[in-house]
Amino acid sequence: MSLGIVASFFDDKPRGIGKSSGFLIRELSKLEGDFEILSPLIPEGANVEKFRKIPLFLAPARGRWGNIRRFFWQNFKLAGRYKYLFSTSYESSLLYFGNQGLIIHDVINLRFREFRYPPLVNYYYRFQNPFILKLGAKVVVPSNFVKGEVMDIYKVKEENIGVVYWGVDRQVYKSVKNLEVLKKFQLEDMSYILYVGDLMRRKNITLIIRALPMIKGLDFVIAGTVFEKVKFEILDLAEKLGVRDRVKFLGYVSEDELKVLYSHCYVFVYPSLMEGFGMPPLEAASCGAPVIVSDIPVFRELYSGYFVFVSPNDPEDLAVKIEKIERKDYSELFRKFSWENSAKTLYGLLKNWGFL
Repeated sequence: MSLGIVASFFDDKPRGIGKSSGFLIRELSKLEGDFEILSPLIPEGANVEKFRKIPLFLAPARGRWGNIRRFFWQNFKLAGRYKYLFSTSYESSLLYFGNQGLIIHDVINLRFREFRYPPLVNYYYRFQNPFILKLGAKVVVPSNFVKGEVMDIYKVKEENIGVVYWGVDRQVYKSVKNLEVLKKFQLEDMSYILYVGDLMRRKNITLIIRALPMIKGLDFVIAGTVFEKVKFEILDLAEKLGVRDRVKFLGYVSEDELKVLYSHCYVFVYPSLMEGFGMPPLEAASCGAPVIVSDIPVFRELYSGYFVFVSPNDPEDLAVKIEKIERKDYSELFRKFSWENSAKTLYGLLKNWGFL
């Protein structure tokens, strides 16, 4: 087998990298070529003949020991099995040098040091990846913004880096009305602003909190992994502004529940200060929600002409735009961002680099 594609982040609780990996390998598996995909799970609708299943205990959701086992498996046990190796995450292999590629979804780990990232994440970003990139490893990034960041930080040659926009699956993310899910979260009688994602400072959730006193008739719902320190900061600010009872944390929600939350929200707001791509706005739009995003370079690159932009430091601007928000037709946006297009673009890069 010429090429092994590692998708160990696609597990039974995928987030971010795991979700994008799942959609990407599903579409890649439908293409011809001398490659196989190594993944703990096989996405529904994929060509199963292209897969070699790996143990689920290697997945990130298995915590510290899963990360350690995965490190030794990818760095040493895979040695010599393939001529080329490609990883759908930031995790590379020490033993393939120039005969490998990886996806660097963003460099936020290097730009924002608000949290203590896991040691292995820091190790890959700060030590191993700079080493293998100097030896000619190829890089795929999800936006031209990230391409510029990677070239600046790692001094990667332009011929060794390719841009592949991510997509949205309209069969998965579609409008779903379900009162039972709303009742589960006590949202059945509530009109709400929705945010989906990890609760980190760079996500700029406080912008919505500061805008909330100027917005009438709407509460604020947060769905995603909660970091307690940031949660307490948000609640403290909400208390000071008199809107504590209008802020609701749901924690991690399933994909089926997420579609319902997107479908019922008054508006989806994604006020992040920095992203590599940002999939939740696309998912929300695919479920029929109006979308507001922060006015930052990566979103201008991806979503100009489609979503409403807001200053990431101006709560009054956000309040005004929420009050005036209207539902839009995003058909052209979905033609631009599809996982089929993503897979074909990646496939072309792999062929140009000689991996296929």
